[in-house]
Amino acid sequence: MPAKDLTSGPAMRGIFATRIADTKTGAWRQERPVVVAERCVGCSVCTRYCPAGVIYKGCPVVIDYEYCKGCGICTTVCPQEAINMVEEETADATN
Repeated sequence: MPAKDLTSGPAMRGIFATRIADTKTGAWRQERPVVVAERCVGCSVCTRYCPAGVIYKGCPVVIDYEYCKGCGICTTVCPQEAINMVEEETADATN
């Protein structure tokens, strides 16, 4: 698969993550990040640090589970502690 050209389009500055892979990698997860809507203030810190670029701005933020690898970085950087990691089987039962 050829590499994508990231030089075209608008200039990007600052800390950001971009989803580059087209492969759905969600099946690799052992744990899933779950957003606690009542605690999320929409600051979008997690969107900037997600290495897969699969968390989208909003209040609460939205996670694309088809591509999320379950790394847990979002839980670490969330200043409101609004994202928790749960075992994948438990997450399936609640969603």
